[in-house]
Formats: sequence, structure tokens, C-alpha cells
Amino acid sequence: MSAGLRVAVATGDGGATVRVAGELDLSTGPALARAVSQCRSSAPHVTLDLRQLDFIDCAGLRSILEADRQGPLTVIAGTGRARQLLALTGADRRLALATAPLASRAA
Repeated sequence: MSAGLRVAVATGDGGATVRVAGELDLSTGPALARAVSQCRSSAPHVTLDLRQLDFIDCAGLRSILEADRQGPLTVIAGTGRARQLLALTGADRRLALATAPLASRAA
């Protein structure tokens, strides 16, 4: 049975941070897409924090890449499975990666 995806959103300083935990896959990707889309309506930049993911597959990666195509996105992949998948697929060269949450962003 799937552990699902937990999503937490924090806003401030002209941006939003979407923190996800659990599993990002075909069944949970739409929840990520909704969260990022809602953030984009009020924040010019979105940071996606993947450090608490236990599992991510290619469908989850597709959700991240689609979110990146829709507007500025910074990804915090950490050192776990998300980082491994980004490196194995070359997505780490396509996405804007950060090592820690950004305190603020210049407009």
C-alpha cells in the first residue's frame, strides 16, 4: 500500500516553498501539480523541497519537469533518492538546484 504524498506550503518574500514527503509517483503527481499551480497564482517563484521523499519514480520526475516548464522553479533535492534520480536522468543539469531553502529571492 502506498504511503502517499504529504505536501506543505510556506509563502513569503515573494516566493513559495512546497515541501513534499512520502512517495512521488503516478498516483501522487497530481497533488504536487495542484500545490505548485496554487503557489504560482500568488508567488512569482516556487521552490520545491524534495529532501523528505522516501520514493520517486519517473512519473514523479515528469511532474517536477512539468512544474518547471510552467515557470521559475528551484529544486532542493538533498542527497537521497530524488537526487539520485535527477542525476541518473540528467535532470539535475536541466533544473535549477539549490542545497537549502532560499531565505529570499530578488525580484
